[in-house]
Amino acid sequence: MSFMKIPEVSYNFMHRVTSVFKSKPKVTTQGLPDILYQVSNDTFCKSPIKTIEDFYKAQKFEVEDYKNMTPELKNRIAKSVPAGVKYRVNETIGPSIAIKSFLDKKYGENNYIFLSLGTSPSTVAKALEFMGVETKYMPGSKLSELYCHHPHFYYKIKAYAKYMNDLGIERKLLKSRQKKLVCYDFTFSGESLRMFKYMAWHEGKLSIFNTRFRSLNDDLYKIAREKGHANMFDYFVKNHMGCSNVQHFSTIPHINFMEFDNIEKIMKNHNYTRDVKFFNFDLFKALEDKMAKCNQSQTLR
Repeated sequence: MSFMKIPEVSYNFMHRVTSVFKSKPKVTTQGLPDILYQVSNDTFCKSPIKTIEDFYKAQKFEVEDYKNMTPELKNRIAKSVPAGVKYRVNETIGPSIAIKSFLDKKYGENNYIFLSLGTSPSTVAKALEFMGVETKYMPGSKLSELYCHHPHFYYKIKAYAKYMNDLGIERKLLKSRQKKLVCYDFTFSGESLRMFKYMAWHEGKLSIFNTRFRSLNDDLYKIAREKGHANMFDYFVKNHMGCSNVQHFSTIPHINFMEFDNIEKIMKNHNYTRDVKFFNFDLFKALEDKMAKCNQSQTLR
């Protein structure tokens, strides 16, 4: 009787990853698309939301849905937002504005694309999207380097990379637009972000020159220290992102490694809960009111 030899586990991540591909089948690689195939969340709600009943029935609620609403409808829905949702929105606004200011200063306004990896940064990404930042959303939860030894590892990340490229996240497009792709994740060990970095570079064919990988919590703490308030965003990081409360208000479902080959179908069939729709609505309205006050104060000057 013969037994399969179990490969020796190396603590060097890149060695572990490349060892998996030594025996991978040869696959013909198709050329990358020259044009952007944009899959926008704004396209899911086909009919405009004209009444509060439409809001409740809608499968999703995005920036364009909010912008197409009348002021009267906005005021009516605002009275129905649960107190718990308002609390989470108020938690999110400060960190979101701080991250936008940080990125605008670092890369230049409109010179970067914010990519949210998984559910944790997605509420901040949604706020940035409303403020005019180009955003992308890539699902992927609890990515582990141990998956590198999975027998279907290559096929899973191939499907994941295809979904990423179909969203317009690919080398040629980023180069032609001269924008930095800034990939954000909430990090504890940093394992998920390292895995995504490998998949983005190896299968997604992204360039190291216009792609950056950053920790959302690390950058928020950095901003807080620079402002002289080290604990400024501590509650948001630990109780909103760290305790997974964010998943109740995220537009991105939890999709793990084993579901990567079915990612497109899962995302297409994903419907928002009522709390998610209320969160998006109240977030957009709070930011709109805040921006209106800023514009008013600048006019008075």
